[in-house]
Amino acid sequence: MALRICSLASGSKGNAIYISDGRTSLLVDAGAPFSAVEKGLEDIGAPIQSIDGILITHEHNDHIRALPRFTSFAPVYAHEKTAAAIEKFLGTDIPLKSVANFEAGFTIGSIDVQPFRVAHDASYPLGFSFMSGNTKITVATDVGHITAGLLNSIRGSDILLIESNHDIGLLLSGSYPERLKRRIMGAQGHLSNDASAEVIKHVLNSKLKRIILGHLSMENNLPELAFSSAALAIEDLGAQINKDVCLDVALQFKSTPLFEAGL
Repeated sequence: MALRICSLASGSKGNAIYISDGRTSLLVDAGAPFSAVEKGLEDIGAPIQSIDGILITHEHNDHIRALPRFTSFAPVYAHEKTAAAIEKFLGTDIPLKSVANFEAGFTIGSIDVQPFRVAHDASYPLGFSFMSGNTKITVATDVGHITAGLLNSIRGSDILLIESNHDIGLLLSGSYPERLKRRIMGAQGHLSNDASAEVIKHVLNSKLKRIILGHLSMENNLPELAFSSAALAIEDLGAQINKDVCLDVALQFKSTPLFEAGL
């Protein structure tokens, strides 16, 4: 069956992404408030009790804040280094699902999961690709900078959720302390709109039918700026939005529609 994705919350105040092929349902990260995620799932007809696994990209608070509430519903999948960092941060054990050779990939129900390394200032940050049937969805946020590994992991996706965190001009002129600005723009920080557009230029092909821009900063970005930067990259490649590829922006306090791969 084809994979589907819904961003329930995306941004520096909390992240949670729903992935399903109709038989197996997963969450990527549990950083948004439990009540908001529960409502978002109900809105798309996926009660929280239907979740088969929770995958954690890294231990930062906006990706794990509500994790203790979720663990009574589904097992947690995380790299052992990330799991140790989560337990240290939360001050409690988490019911981690044991996976031998985590980075080699594994299967949850009917969905194959392929983790891949990303450049971020966390213990062992990962992105994830999901495969079911002949469809593939890739989620890559908190990326830091573009690497060959990132691009290779994205290629072949039907849907890509890629970080488009900040507009460089807004960040530089904004009120953040200089130290924080340097962290965000650093090699282990976050992708700017321009960097996200570069990723699109590298990976856009006829199979990739939908791009979702995620993890936008509410202080240092605007949805229209992220969209415009990505749209320009798509058009520079000679592709047409809504004909060759659809372009969407995931927001902090509003779920996206439930998008299906291959459509």
